[in-house]
Amino acid sequence: MEYILELKQIVDYPRVRVYREFIQTLINHKELSVKGNCNLFNYIVLCCYANYSTSKKSIDGKKYLIAPGQWLCSIKDIMKWFNLTKAKSLEVLENLQKLDVIEYEIINEYVFYKIIDWGKSNSFMEYEAHCQKDDGFFFFPFDYIDRFLKQGEKCSEKDILMDLWLNTIYNDNRVDGSKVGPVVYFRNGTGNPRTCYSFLAKRWNSSKATVCRQLEKLQENNYITYINFSGRYGSVIYLNGYMSLMFRISDVPIDKKEVALALKLKIELEEEIEENIVSEEKIIVSKSGLKIIEEKLKETLNLSGFGCAVCKASSSLLYRLSLDCNMYMFKVLCKKGKDYKFLTKIRRENSG
Repeated sequence: MEYILELKQIVDYPRVRVYREFIQTLINHKELSVKGNCNLFNYIVLCCYANYSTSKKSIDGKKYLIAPGQWLCSIKDIMKWFNLTKAKSLEVLENLQKLDVIEYEIINEYVFYKIIDWGKSNSFMEYEAHCQKDDGFFFFPFDYIDRFLKQGEKCSEKDILMDLWLNTIYNDNRVDGSKVGPVVYFRNGTGNPRTCYSFLAKRWNSSKATVCRQLEKLQENNYITYINFSGRYGSVIYLNGYMSLMFRISDVPIDKKEVALALKLKIELEEEIEENIVSEEKIIVSKSGLKIIEEKLKETLNLSGFGCAVCKASSSLLYRLSLDCNMYMFKVLCKKGKDYKFLTKIRRENSG
């Protein structure tokens, strides 16, 4: 059956789309650390270059038939993808083979590897065809994530970013905040995407201080939007660029107020106070000045249709609202028992 793209990523999907374009971007991003032995990212890199259909490749005059889920590349290519030395790169391949996710062999200075169980998540065509390595996507089985994280090995920054990406949910009614944007939800059955440093530190086998620095770094590099709520409310992580890459639609900015509303959280919003809106100088207006102002206000209100302002049977009062501002209240008491209130601003006079 042909795959149908939907504008959603829900918890029921047993596999996640991973775009080769995104993986190659991470390969070339040298600022993100690769220090760690989790190897989730390294495994996904190998999946990124695996064949979708059968192809042939010639090396040193010898032809090799490469089936779906397999690839043949130089050791230098592996070193470049992993951003590691030759010895470390071969160690990664050995660890992945022990984890029973790949099989590989060394042929001179080349690596021939096979993704185990590739066909269970990725359908393939049997005819020979050129496989583009810089376009399209492949499917990653969701249950494979635990296979890497439960090793108890420390996750690199690229491992962490892939973990966040694979656990992102969008437009699922069962996950709070997923309609606001693509939110990271670790599928704990609560439908609540809120998390905390202690949980992430345990998940990535690191310290809370290190996790804090790593999330800040990912946010500085515009990979995530990290929203931290005070007290027991915890934090929420949204992915940047997810919408444009996964669904080819415009990304939406994440607003903290909207997220709090979606999560049914009560947060204290900081009041926006304009600088120098209140003068520190005292406002000095003489009694005669106030009388003139009062008469002008009555005249203005009468011309505006408020006849009670100049009626002899009505009375008026002009008083300051607060000692901290120059706003005055002009109150007109009508003989019919009604009262009208008008705000006015008094121009400051020099005390000299």
